[in-house]
Amino acid sequence: MAESAAMMPWKALAILATLFASIALAEDFKTVDGKEYKNVTVSRVEPDGIVVRSKSGILKLYFTELPKGVQERFHYDQQKAAEFTSQTKNGIDQLRHQRIDANARAAETTSKLEAENEQKQAIIRQQAAEEEKKAQRAASVKSAIQHGVVISGMTTDECIRACGKPLRVYRTTDAQGHSTESWHYDAGWVHFQNGVVTSISTMIDRQAPQAASPH
Repeated sequence: MAESAAMMPWKALAILATLFASIALAEDFKTVDGKEYKNVTVSRVEPDGIVVRSKSGILKLYFTELPKGVQERFHYDQQKAAEFTSQTKNGIDQLRHQRIDANARAAETTSKLEAENEQKQAIIRQQAAEEEKKAQRAASVKSAIQHGVVISGMTTDECIRACGKPLRVYRTTDAQGHSTESWHYDAGWVHFQNGVVTSISTMIDRQAPQAASPH
């Protein structure tokens, strides 16, 4: 006799109740190659196998390594299992690629930050060196002015502060627009290029050196 429509839902519930009861109870499983798993509880059924929990941890038993009776009990379908395995593999591969890409981006970002930091540190070191150089120059110029002498690197104004105005000034400008001056003092000549002292010549028998002679 055909089952009535009213009995179908109750039968489905009974099957589910039986399945859940079998999942909740601890039991033993033996693989086709003879390996045994005792007192394990089925925590999840997947298309390609069952995930069981034991005292030693959680592991997965694949239907391909379980007896036919266990396969039938958990409604093993080879095609669905193959699709599930393929999807799982694709998902794992995608996650792996995402992780590789993320690691590459992180490494690139770290390398970029390190390069930027090194560049900043180089600028700071260069600025510190320039400040130190300026401080040393300022101290040297101040001492030279106090002692009334001229040193290389002085400007025309600093030279005047050290020795006063020259007796004579000779100026020349080359084709590139570079200005050269020679200042004559009683003690010698001071030579400038673009307003900065480049060399100093002392007087010999009170005659100007040839290099300082006006043209």
